[in-house]
Amino acid sequence: MPLSDIDEENIVVDLSAISSISVDDARFLVNIVLKHVFYKALRRSTLSRPVHVTVVEEAEEVLPRKYSKRSFLDTWTSVKFALRLRKRGECLVLVSHSPDTVEEEALRNCSNVFVFRVQGARNIRVVCGLLGLDESFGHFLSSLSVGEAVVRVADFSECFKITVERVVEEELPCFELTEDEETFLRCVEEYPFMSVRERMRFLGWSGRRYYLVEKSLIEKGLVKCVLFKLGERGRPMKLYVLPWRSGEGLVHKAAVGYLKTFLESLGFKCRTGGRGEPDLIVEDRVAVEVEASGSVSLSEVVRYGEKYERVFVVAATEEAYSACLAKLGDCVFSISGLGELVMEIKRALRAK
Repeated sequence: MPLSDIDEENIVVDLSAISSISVDDARFLVNIVLKHVFYKALRRSTLSRPVHVTVVEEAEEVLPRKYSKRSFLDTWTSVKFALRLRKRGECLVLVSHSPDTVEEEALRNCSNVFVFRVQGARNIRVVCGLLGLDESFGHFLSSLSVGEAVVRVADFSECFKITVERVVEEELPCFELTEDEETFLRCVEEYPFMSVRERMRFLGWSGRRYYLVEKSLIEKGLVKCVLFKLGERGRPMKLYVLPWRSGEGLVHKAAVGYLKTFLESLGFKCRTGGRGEPDLIVEDRVAVEVEASGSVSLSEVVRYGEKYERVFVVAATEEAYSACLAKLGDCVFSISGLGELVMEIKRALRAK
């Protein structure tokens, strides 16, 4: 395969045979590969989602920390790659057993951090800094069980623990896709918020053809349907969730967009919040947080309450509504009935 086509399909570059003889030669080849990916990505326009992923195992061999480098050129291409390509749809995943030996600049620019059990004082100091934790949490991080990890993600202000289930490779299903199924999946990935009618018209398919493709993909576990009711009237909107994307994230995004449009149509001045802010800010005085799963953080609601006059939580699904109501009480509203929310927002804005 020519290097110019290196991002056209899934490939694995195994340098173990070379690195066992010469680490410098292996690093030289890595930089050549990354250079081709780098300059190809720079020719893309600015994108809001990743279109290509590069996974670097033993990242310390490719992005060594400054005190262990012998020359600037050792990691020039790799560091440049790590810092400049996020806006070009390129995702870089760094995997390392010794984060203390990985280039500081690259680590600081990681938007999502997953820390499994880690050993050694210097490694613990580094990962605590990445997670925003005090070093007193070091004992907890060094005592994690197999499959447990502490995670910090860009869209959440607090880190949290997860448990990863073991995946047995033999159990993973393998399917041959028809041309129609591939077309359907590409359409869902590119246009996730199309209605069923719009999607059928876009694809130029009959209702029966559409139904058979949808049914086949659902049976194969490659697509999941989520019914999402917006407002009190009308039929629910059907969204398709792909296994490699977050279903809750899709519903959350749709709910925030709908709620913002709805409030603006009533004359409210709204803006979407940035990192560390609520989902919607109304008239710069009222915070609205949208929940799709019910995993609302009470501490986050309290923090918003210190900055804004009122905080309201809008649940995007019935399950989320029940969970949020149990945690937070009367500040929770359902997206299928927003009349009471509008009255409460007006009451809060008239208060001062």
